[in-house]
Amino acid sequence: MNAACYTIFCEGESDQKFLSDLLEHLGISDSEVRAISGGVETLPTIAPQIRQALATSSVALILDSDSNFHHRKEEIAEVMRKEEITVDHVFLFPNNSDPGNLETLLEQLNSEEHQAIHDCFEDYKTCLANNSSDYLMPSQKGKIYAYCEAMGCEARAPHRDYLNEECWNLDADVLEPLTEFFGALTKQ
Repeated sequence: MNAACYTIFCEGESDQKFLSDLLEHLGISDSEVRAISGGVETLPTIAPQIRQALATSSVALILDSDSNFHHRKEEIAEVMRKEEITVDHVFLFPNNSDPGNLETLLEQLNSEEHQAIHDCFEDYKTCLANNSSDYLMPSQKGKIYAYCEAMGCEARAPHRDYLNEECWNLDADVLEPLTEFFGALTKQ
């Protein structure tokens, strides 16, 4: 794939590492991924950085859709209007149409032979809930961390090696929307 020069702004170091590894996997090298250390609420504070990037490259935003995909899209559009910035390329994790986040996507990047790790984690959460309402439920980040630990791969998010085929399947069908998004960017 011939890559056009573009800059991707994403929520944090975990997203940055994942996107950088995926771009490498796809053979897209003429790009820069920058972590903004926050979601939509951070966009106004990094508006000068976005403007600066727009002067020399195409810009994309890749953020979490969280609990409401359509609402998140509207929030981003509103911030961009207020900041008078035109960013045509926005992708929301996990698949640019459903609610979720990076961890929602990561959970789907293991092979079926390792699905038992996720199933056991769900059993663990059920056990906690059945034993006391005082227990706090582990987060999705905790689930991904537990998966990495069980697989013997780096668990700390910004240091994970998503190119490690033993732990991650970067050819999974679930990545098709993101792969297509990158393809559209590089055809400019």
